[in-house]
Amino acid sequence: MSVSVSFQTLLSRIQPLASEIQAANNHIATIKARLESVFNVKKPLVTGSAARGSFIRGKSDVDLFVVVARDDLRWGDRYVASTTALENFRKELEGRFWSTSVYKDVHAVVVDFSDCRVDVVPAFFAGTANNNWPLYSMPDGQGGWMQTSPDLH
Repeated sequence: MSVSVSFQTLLSRIQPLASEIQAANNHIATIKARLESVFNVKKPLVTGSAARGSFIRGKSDVDLFVVVARDDLRWGDRYVASTTALENFRKELEGRFWSTSVYKDVHAVVVDFSDCRVDVVPAFFAGTANNNWPLYSMPDGQGGWMQTSPDLH
């Protein structure tokens, strides 16, 4: 078997099925709707391998970056701890997906569906980077916020 044929065979085995893509899109829409019912969602962004087209069948998760209004993450004149934002997202998603495993990870809330895992990252707009790429603040894993630019990636 030639290298080219072997590579094509590998690709056909790891590319997601249309049913997996549809399931992920359905889960994203449901998560988005639930969070929009409570938070002022400005921009949901699918990032990572799903956005880049490098999602691997049966292995990759879907990263959903949910940008909300800054006021949704403030308490008085400061931002809440990112652990609080994660907990608020977790409670809302657990309330909707009561028969699905929903838990906090370092930077995200994981919704572990039987056919797809979605990592939901709370974020807010923090400004722009060089070349006007948008910067967002997301949980840093220690209760604070760190800046990132998924659009740039």
